[in-house]
Amino acid sequence: MRPRTCCCSLRLLIPDFLVKGNLRRQDPAEWLAEARRQPEVPDQLDRGARAWYGETTETVSVETDSGGAREFSVRVVWRATKRFADSDGQLLMEPEISIEAYWTSLDWAPEDIQAFYQQRGTSEQFHSELKTDLDLGAAAFGKFQTNQHILDLGMITYNILRLLGQQMLATGQVPGRKAESARLRLRTVLNSLIYMAGRLVRHARRQILRIFEGHGWADVALGLARAP
Repeated sequence: MRPRTCCCSLRLLIPDFLVKGNLRRQDPAEWLAEARRQPEVPDQLDRGARAWYGETTETVSVETDSGGAREFSVRVVWRATKRFADSDGQLLMEPEISIEAYWTSLDWAPEDIQAFYQQRGTSEQFHSELKTDLDLGAAAFGKFQTNQHILDLGMITYNILRLLGQQMLATGQVPGRKAESARLRLRTVLNSLIYMAGRLVRHARRQILRIFEGHGWADVALGLARAP
């Protein structure tokens, strides 16, 4: 692999960054050969894949505001994966090579950087729930302050539903495979609990909310009611 030079205009240099590289025009076999020369023992991802971690430095040229250029070194961390069988053990006709490279200023181990970057999916899932489940994907009004108030109310609603979902899991009554989840999606909380049909009955100076006992999430609702 040869050092690559790129030109861009930066007005602000961020102290710490982690950016995944675009390797469409590069040969994965070269990255794999470089990874195999690393002294570390490859990791066994599953029974059909091995992964090699490595790092190098590349020279980057940055165009300054004055029109000049400034060069500095950037740390590049990668993981080269060679898969010769799928997760079920079925052998492949030809091994599949995948490369994941990251340009970063962090001094973490390559394995930690790989694991840290994979957490971005959780953050994207939170954004998706805010935009789709709560229907806050677009500004509803033309005034900035009005939209700000709507987002503030959406943030409060989001946190309440998130807390409610965690309490539902804590009851141990969540049906099906969702019981093994670490968290419940907001849409699941809305459809299974908030939209649950019921009838408010007033009797003997008491108010009782009656729900259908055959509902799949009735035990969860009762567990929340009995919780301290």
